[in-house]
Amino acid sequence: MSKLSLSSVSPKEATASYVRRAAVVEVASEQRCVVRIEHDGRALELSAVMAISPLPRIEVGRHVLVTGEDLERCYVIGVLGDEAAPASERRLTTRSGASAAVSTDGERERIEVRDPAGRLVFEYRPDLGRGLLSVPAGDLALAAPQGNIDLVAGGAIRCRGAGGVTLEAGDGDASARPSLALGQTEARLGARAVKLVGERAEVLFAEASYRGVQLSAAVEQVKVVADRMETLATHVFERLKRSFRRVEDLDELLAGRVRTRASGAYSVKGGHASIEAEDDVKIDGKRIHLG
Repeated sequence: MSKLSLSSVSPKEATASYVRRAAVVEVASEQRCVVRIEHDGRALELSAVMAISPLPRIEVGRHVLVTGEDLERCYVIGVLGDEAAPASERRLTTRSGASAAVSTDGERERIEVRDPAGRLVFEYRPDLGRGLLSVPAGDLALAAPQGNIDLVAGGAIRCRGAGGVTLEAGDGDASARPSLALGQTEARLGARAVKLVGERAEVLFAEASYRGVQLSAAVEQVKVVADRMETLATHVFERLKRSFRRVEDLDELLAGRVRTRASGAYSVKGGHASIEAEDDVKIDGKRIHLG
């Protein structure tokens, strides 16, 4: 049954007296309610005044008997049985004006919860199997002080915030709690200890920097490909079982002092060899072979 607005009723019909059966769809106060009557095969909602003494307790879904000299003035003169109105005619309204109702759009039904300003807070569409929770103004909190909160989805879970998204764990000082903060231009992960475990990882950065007190790595194989590599350190200690280095062009060492010690053989071979010294050159050995 489609709804009919009062403005679409002809003047003759609107001013005709009537006595009809109606369904209560909203209770505004103890003395006033909104009823739905059938008019010309369509539903028409009217504001009605209770004309029964003592005032009965009227609930949404109850059927009442209404009368009036015209459609602008409607009075409830009786309550009919306990038969409930169809689900599509039921609405609960609080004193502040918030309401919950079942509304229809053709053959499709949906459950709606609205705030006192009439803005949609919750909607459930059985035909789509979809629910929507929305707070047009103010905050929304999900709290379980003595339990857990599980978010489970057969598909993806998406979180989006215009001002950012923050995840925190633990109690105590906020600065000491593990947290993940996603801002508009950056993401920040903070914790006393961070552990990443996986079969494979790939990190892509245009620029990256590391600052810390100590860095340790234990890997089976390392490969670095770079156009230029620069190392600045106060001390460098290397302990190797074998070392192989291949330089296609120039290999230059600038040092205050150079000392090379080999417990076994020491061999230098080149197309040309030159040793220059500003002072003495000393060669010491049990035997010296030249040529």
